Amino acid sequence: MKIIHRLLQLSLVFGFYSGLAGAQIPTGCSEKQVVALHKAVDRWIKPATRDYEPILSLACKVWPSQPGLTITSVIFEPETPRGESSPGAGDGTKEWVTFVGEKQSARILAIHRGQIEVDAAVRIDPASLSIDTAPYRLAPGIIAFGIRKNIGYSPNCADGGFNAVLTLFVYDQGKLRPVLGEPHLSSWVIDFESGHHPCGPKQADYLLAEASTILRMLKTSSNGYNDIEFVTTVTPSWNKSEGMVAQYTPYTTKVTARYDGKHYVVPDWFGHTSAAQGHALKKAAGIRSRN
Repeated sequence: MKIIHRLLQLSLVFGFYSGLAGAQIPTGCSEKQVVALHKAVDRWIKPATRDYEPILSLACKVWPSQPGLTITSVIFEPETPRGESSPGAGDGTKEWVTFVGEKQSARILAIHRGQIEVDAAVRIDPASLSIDTAPYRLAPGIIAFGIRKNIGYSPNCADGGFNAVLTLFVYDQGKLRPVLGEPHLSSWVIDFESGHHPCGPKQADYLLAEASTILRMLKTSSNGYNDIEFVTTVTPSWNKSEGMVAQYTPYTTKVTARYDGKHYVVPDWFGHTSAAQGHALKKAAGIRSRN
């Protein structure tokens, strides 16, 4: 039995993943799912060693809408990144695999392979993946599930950032396919009023706009699938280096995603959220100036 199999069984058999730096992260994975995971990704994964674990993040969950099925999602170091000719090239590319399996036997029924390009704005840790099993009823008999990748990273002195990147998957006729990808559901941006940075030598006053988005299924439909409304709430606040001073009335905005026959189209999502945060900051600045 290969090393990766033994390590995965030892670390996951009780539903926990030791991961980086010894952190105890609950994965929800059974021993059968661990074995199935090994069989599914062993051909792609970089071999484990005594001091190295190629599994970067892992999550498993029973699918409430189809209780005989389970969902597994994993991010790992590939032995040879796709599109690269040698194992040492392309270290910034991680493999992301999601599959649906039978709960009883853990037999894999459908699998989807994706990639994550890692740069300065991305950081992966053992808790980066979460499985969203809210009943996304897209059409009669079609219920999607979501995978949220909490991989957004911003240094302490950054001016903004985003997180909670969502992909919706449909399992239909033995196939697993993404139908929505990949809007971020949380973000933040800072406007430095005084021109001084919080990490600088002087105390800084700054306005912070934090955005959080939820999804609502609509009764209208496009190409046979229900439209999805993205409701974003932006909460502005005035802060100093040592903490929040005042919070202002949240600003809410909405946009509708429609199915084009293959996937949902979210109109200019980055532009939409940036404009909403800019509007909230402008209103907060007006209140500040009047006070």
